[in-house]
Amino acid sequence: PLKEEMMEIKMEIKQRQLQYAGIFKGVSGRILEIGCGRGELLDVFCKNGLNAWGVDLDAAMAERAKEKGLEVEVGDGLKVLEQQADASLGGIIALQFVEHLPNDQLYRLLDLIWRKLKNGGMVLLETINPQSFAALACNFFRDPTHRWPLHPDTLKMLLEMQGFKTDNIVYSAPYPHSAKLSEIPIELHMPARWQHTLAMINDNMQRLNNLLFGYQDYAIIAQKTLQS
Repeated sequence: PLKEEMMEIKMEIKQRQLQYAGIFKGVSGRILEIGCGRGELLDVFCKNGLNAWGVDLDAAMAERAKEKGLEVEVGDGLKVLEQQADASLGGIIALQFVEHLPNDQLYRLLDLIWRKLKNGGMVLLETINPQSFAALACNFFRDPTHRWPLHPDTLKMLLEMQGFKTDNIVYSAPYPHSAKLSEIPIELHMPARWQHTLAMINDNMQRLNNLLFGYQDYAIIAQKTLQS
């Protein structure tokens, strides 16, 4: 069962990467990934014909990415982004990055993204989903470098205040069914009142599962759209 769950997780990650690549299809201009790690997403983007490169603070991670033939530099993502010409990038991606930033750096990041993207450029920000109690307990608070969880509504509002059009929130990394609370089987030979009672219990169980074991991550996809 554990091996099967690991395979499912790997498949889900691959599908998510392909989905992200599909979102950026047709984007004009280069795409920068901040905190690209070993370059898993960059590799998918490049194999799908997207002009992407990345930056990461970890030299060892960057070296692993370069071994795949990917264009990656070692450095601070905010500084590298600041060095780009205004309105020069077609896309910017940051996965599991914004939760590490204090408020002043987060606001600076959003301002830089707006300045550096072309009109029509896309930004994708993925982070831990604080609407899932298990994601908070098992993912967010485990890492001492995390600053503060960002609710999807909050991050969406911050992007919209910057001027972005935010139409798309993608939820990902579902918990395996084996980790959730099990529903009670309803058998046809049971009296109707028992079936009704168990159906109500199962409905509440599903609501509790959604609260405790909701999607672990979410991503907001936003577009810079200037009024003509």
